[in-house]
Amino acid sequence: MRLLVLEDQADLHRAAAGCLRSSGHAVDGAPDRDTAESFVRSCVYDVFVLDRLLPNGDGMTLLRQWRERCVLTPALFLTACARVEDRIVGSPTTLATIW
Repeated sequence: MRLLVLEDQADLHRAAAGCLRSSGHAVDGAPDRDTAESFVRSCVYDVFVLDRLLPNGDGMTLLRQWRERCVLTPALFLTACARVEDRIVGSPTTLATIW
């Protein structure tokens, strides 16, 4: 599988990408939204692994923009958000409204 990992914290990015690579996956890593956007415009991915909170925006908004362009790649979110409301916003039922 080909995955895009969008994570701005270098240590978390290395850990996530390293685990996925050691499991045999091809992984492209993006430290920010602009880099992730560049990758998505030039490659087709099987899965996105997106950080929810980024210095220049958030992964949820970025996914909504991709969905508007009919990029339907499944997405998993990494987040430090612990509030119930944050989990609800990222739930499959809520996300279905942007698919």
